Amino acid sequence: MLQVFLVVHTELFGNASGAKQGKGKSTVNTFNKDVFLVAYGERVFSKVRRFIVVSEQEQNCCAL
Repeated sequence: MLQVFLVVHTELFGNASGAKQGKGKSTVNTFNKDVFLVAYGERVFSKVRRFIVVSEQEQNCCAL
């Protein structure tokens, strides 16, 4: 049986995610719907990731 599950994946928003550096501060593109302001004024990039289970074992599984 094919199983698919969804996971909310969140990581800090920085230069690797597309923020621009200017005068020591990062700026956020206000049109990016995947960037959120969270606790302590930090910005994060958050997206739902989908995984397909390819093999199941007794206490774990392998997913792509």
